[in-house]
Formats: sequence, C-alpha cells, structure tokens
Amino acid sequence: MSVYTTPPKSIRENLARAKSYLNRDDCERALETGIAAVSEYAAIKVVGEAKFKMEVAFIEYANDLSRHQLIREFFHANRITREPFVQYARGEEKKLIERLEAILQGLRHAATEKAEAEAGASKLKRDKLYNTGLELMTKGELPRGKAYLRRYVDDYGGEQGVYTDIGNIYLRHKLYPEAAELFDLAMEEFPNDPRGYTGAVAAYTEIGSPEKVEAVYLAVLHKFGPHPKTLLNISKFYLGLRQREKAYDYARQAYAKDPNLLEAKDIMDKLS
Repeated sequence: MSVYTTPPKSIRENLARAKSYLNRDDCERALETGIAAVSEYAAIKVVGEAKFKMEVAFIEYANDLSRHQLIREFFHANRITREPFVQYARGEEKKLIERLEAILQGLRHAATEKAEAEAGASKLKRDKLYNTGLELMTKGELPRGKAYLRRYVDDYGGEQGVYTDIGNIYLRHKLYPEAAELFDLAMEEFPNDPRGYTGAVAAYTEIGSPEKVEAVYLAVLHKFGPHPKTLLNISKFYLGLRQREKAYDYARQAYAKDPNLLEAKDIMDKLS
C-alpha cells in the first residue's frame, strides 16, 4: 500500500465536486464523487497531518449529506428517522462507502419508480383526452369533442402522426377547416410524411379551395417526385376544373410512367 504525506489531488478534487453537487441538490453525483474519493483514500495510506485533515473532510462531507433536505426526505420516505443518516468514524472508510452506495442505489430506484409513475399518469391523461374526444365526436357532441381533441393536439402534436390522426377524425365529421389547419401543421412540421399532404388535398377539396389543392399537389411533386398515381390524381383534379390541357398533360405523364394506369389512358382518349 502506497504511503502519502499529502493526499492525492484527485481525492481532494472529488470531495470538492461532491460538495458542489450537494449545493446544487444533485445528490446522485454528490454520492458518486464522494464514493470515488473515499474509495481512493481507502486504497492508500495517508499519514501525519494530512491524515487528520482528510478525516475531518470526510466527517464534514458525511454531515453535509446527512443534513441535506433531499437526503432527509429519502430516509423519511423509507420510515427511517434516526439521525445522523450518514456518519464517518476514523478507519471506517469501508462502512462509509457501503452506506453511500446503499443511498445512491436507493435514490436511483426511487427516481426510476417516480419516472414510471409519471409516465403512467401521462399515458392515462393522454388516453383520456383522445378517447373522450373521440367518443363525444361519435355521439355528435362536436364542440365538446373538439375541445378534448384540441387539448390532445396541444399536448402531443409534436409527435409525428398526431396532427394527421386528429385531422382525419375532423374530416370524418365534416369539420373541414379544422382538418385543413391540422394537415397544414403536419406538412410544415413533418414534411416527409405523405399523410399530411393527402389529408390536406381532401380537406381543401371539401372546402372548395382549388388553389390550395393545386398548391398541395405541387408540393407533393416537389417533395416526393412524379409518382404515376400522383400524376393521375392531379390530372383528375384539373379535369374537374375543366382545364383540359393540364389534365391531358398529367394523364400523359402518368400513363408514360405506368402503362397499367388505364384510367390515365381513358382521360387522354376522352380529351383527344
């Protein structure tokens, strides 16, 4: 065992970090760095005044831990009220390490349980908002249903698929402006998800806004390329607007890419 008249710098630094973490209420890191300091000290032999100073430092560290509010709450939650909760006696480094490791493990376990409980509560809240909103919409209570689904969107709209899911519910209940708003958000925030574009075309078609439908179709071509069925749909869109040249041109492109699209050929034949 190495003998030191001055404790290694790493021990003093870890103790300083432990106290700093404790002051910031980061008890887990305070314990980790404290364990590292005491473990390193236990593996060497410090003599003279340096030994006395290190023992005093460990006593202060243990006392600071024992008095910290979060540590007190941890022990009280486990029905332990006898103090001090952490203490150090000369030559009992191993005992201190075991105590610190037990507290650290307990804190981590408590944090895991808390996170799981919060996740469970969050899922319950999410399911309630969605299911209640959907049920009310199905019953025809649209204003109340929208209120629940709006809260659902506000809380979880950052997840891909939420805007389009609720947008499609609005579509089924003929709430076309509300659906269009959500599909616009889907296209903006998740531009690689084709469901937003599909929904937007449906919503703006029902609203009777051909310029919006056209803009969405052009965005689809720009983002995903000229897929034959997309070209066919655009052709049918222009056909509905009696824009014969555009309808023919897109039908021609669709048929050229996929000769099995007989509907595209029918449009060409009709417009020839």
